[in-house]
Amino acid sequence: TMGWILYQRGKYQQAVHYILQAIENGEVSATIYEHLGDVYHKLNDKDKAVQAWREALRKEPNRHSVKERLSNGTATK
Repeated sequence: TMGWILYQRGKYQQAVHYILQAIENGEVSATIYEHLGDVYHKLNDKDKAVQAWREALRKEPNRHSVKERLSNGTATK
């Protein structure tokens, strides 16, 4: 939650820290990985963003929001 709040406030580096900490603590849901991808995208780290979004899809194959990010060019902008 803290990572997403920081993301919404534009504090992307801090957000990455909290989201990765959540993953290390066992929170490995598709939502967490989608948020991680969104943060990496804002930090212009396209490779890590795509990797995180793909992990989100692996966990939840029908997650439309991630499919859209990967297919509509968000990952390449």
